[in-house]
Amino acid sequence: MLKNKIISSEDSIDIFIEVLKMNQKEEVVGMITLDYNNRMTAIVELMRGKNALKKIGTDDLFNKAFMLDAFSIILAYNSPISIKNLSNQYYEFNEFFLSEAERLQIDVKDHFIILDKNNCFSLKNNCKLWFYN
Repeated sequence: MLKNKIISSEDSIDIFIEVLKMNQKEEVVGMITLDYNNRMTAIVELMRGKNALKKIGTDDLFNKAFMLDAFSIILAYNSPISIKNLSNQYYEFNEFFLSEAERLQIDVKDHFIILDKNNCFSLKNNCKLWFYN
């Protein structure tokens, strides 16, 4: 059963995997929007397919967040590469993404790269996350 209230941003990983079917087969970029009380208001697939992250623009992402009246967001995408081989492109996008969020006054709870249910990486918090469900 999916949680409606996101206590910690890690609670969102199962939601991304189950609802948006994030796996190693196809790249997916998704966003969860939250209200002031951290209740999930929407889960949105922003882009799917080859190079999905490169194709999604922050304008599209933040416009969607505004349309959904989001107080805060959690962004996630899956990656076909190993976490050990994270490239500078992810970090560069993350820096730009977080600076745009600050400029637009959107709270970003977290920003994940998801390999699978047991292997995730938080770009916002710069840490590897392991889950054993």
